[in-house]
Amino acid sequence: MNTAISLSPQIRHSPWKIWTNPIFRRYCQSRLRFHGLGVTLLIVVLIAGFIVGMCNSISMRIEYGPADAARAGIFFLLIFQGVLLFVLGTAQVSGGMTAERDEGVIDYQRLIPMTPLAKVFGYLFGLPVREYVAFLATLPFTAWSLWRAQIAWSTWLPLYAVVLTSTLLYHFTGLLTGT
Repeated sequence: MNTAISLSPQIRHSPWKIWTNPIFRRYCQSRLRFHGLGVTLLIVVLIAGFIVGMCNSISMRIEYGPADAARAGIFFLLIFQGVLLFVLGTAQVSGGMTAERDEGVIDYQRLIPMTPLAKVFGYLFGLPVREYVAFLATLPFTAWSLWRAQIAWSTWLPLYAVVLTSTLLYHFTGLLTGT
């Protein structure tokens, strides 16, 4: 009865190294496939470009200056980014967690040797990863509008800090309601 038990070292995933998190990587592989992501990015870039183009065109026709025309576009871009992050991202987190619970994957995840914080971060950043990429696709339009409108970084940086922290709060709420 000489049985050898293999004691392989357990891999502990740090919650702060999100790119090594297996839950996050799983959702990146499934939600960032070329077909779905390509269609999403195409729609998002077209909408953001339409917003910037129409706001500049309309503002220039009513004889606003270039800075005022760009300021009009920033307002509508911020609304579009809010819809992407707050509405679509939170719906994806909540719906994804509900689907995971119904399929029994949550019970399976309890057996994985990961800290609860690492699991939460994996779901929190993995489920809405396509919406985060879509938000990043709108940032060049926002940066161009902020540059053209001559808005100081001390004005827009706190605004986007609030947007990003509010996004996390919304996603945590969706994560909680989904479980």
